[in-house]
Amino acid sequence: MLLALFVIPILAVNFFRKQTIESFFEFDVLKVVKDNLGDYVVTVLKQYVLSIVFLIFSIVLIGIQALFFTNSILIANFYGNYIEQKQLWPSRPSRKIS
Repeated sequence: MLLALFVIPILAVNFFRKQTIESFFEFDVLKVVKDNLGDYVVTVLKQYVLSIVFLIFSIVLIGIQALFFTNSILIANFYGNYIEQKQLWPSRPSRKIS
């Protein structure tokens, strides 16, 4: 159950980004999640609260479209902030003080 709640969303966003089957099995993405666990838990909880709000709005037919379009938007934002930044700048350049 915890696997479905916390691991699969970030692997799904990784799959959406790279569009390869092997990206679903890139478990090195989970290392970034482990390093930023607090932020990721807050992001996942926000995502579920957002889904519940849109589910309630779907009673008046407003939330149906929003529920489909915002399925993983907060997790995708986390992916961009932490994983893609790490890939673009793997290490900070050392500064020389002269």
